[in-house]
Amino acid sequence: MWYGRADRGINSPPDLKGKRVLVKYPYAGSVSEIVGLESLRSYGLEPDRDYTALTFDDSKRAVKDLLEGRADAFIGTSAGGKLGAIEASKVDINFLSFKPEEVQYVLEKYPFMTAARVKPAGPIKEELVGLGHIAMYGTVKGVDEDIVYAFVKALAENVTEIHRVHPILPEYTKETLARPLPIEFHPGAIRYYREAGLWTAEIDETEKGHNEAVEAFRKRYAK
Repeated sequence: MWYGRADRGINSPPDLKGKRVLVKYPYAGSVSEIVGLESLRSYGLEPDRDYTALTFDDSKRAVKDLLEGRADAFIGTSAGGKLGAIEASKVDINFLSFKPEEVQYVLEKYPFMTAARVKPAGPIKEELVGLGHIAMYGTVKGVDEDIVYAFVKALAENVTEIHRVHPILPEYTKETLARPLPIEFHPGAIRYYREAGLWTAEIDETEKGHNEAVEAFRKRYAK
């Protein structure tokens, strides 16, 4: 979710130009940071050129900095326990939403991101449309192919079992497990997805390194 102080004139993502934005983490590889930076780039906003990119290491502290005026906006990927602090404060905070064409622009450029709808609750008075990242299971290349194959097969063919764990999980289906990602698929996962008929030409293109967006993403965030 994206939060902006109303008294700084922040009503939509483009209003972050010239503002102090909590978006960076002190460690490498944060997906939340990458989503935030890349989403801002979709508006032509570059860190430290068009806005001041502030670093934070704890979302609760970030909200505190926002409410106490040390930052103008905060970009996070979930509401978590932040809404209670915002609702209890006397600071007018706007929750920023994306227009459909803006979401589409980002998704076409970065297919491993995803659109997310946030329903009204607490201080959120209307449905919001945001951007996030696809949840992924990861491993290392050295793990045996048969083990990964068995794991992915069990997950895909019993996906309804995990729907009870969290309200958002019913959005995940056998079909949505296979999609372009910012990292390579393990050979065991590829074998299962091919056998199940879930492997697509789009994923194949990404895996072969022909997807320019993914290649640019990798180069920009390679450590």
